[in-house]
Amino acid sequence: MYVLVEDFSERHKAAGFDKRTFQTDVELKFRLTGIKVLTKEERLATPGIPILYLHVNALHKQPGQKSRLQHFLEIAINGSPCP
Repeated sequence: MYVLVEDFSERHKAAGFDKRTFQTDVELKFRLTGIKVLTKEERLATPGIPILYLHVNALHKQPGQKSRLQHFLEIAINGSPCP
């Protein structure tokens, strides 16, 4: 499975989100469960072109709420994991 993390917005970066750290963490969890993590070149050469796409979105909360940002994680999977 190839892991693609969309670039974080400036709001995410200011809140401490780091694309490389996020991607590395997801890839490590895959490896620990036995799912092979593919390079971009391997993904393109693999039938079904397996990809996990991650997008994080942040919305500003209304004044008076405890947190200033509300985060949403969108996950899309195409193809199937490699053994």
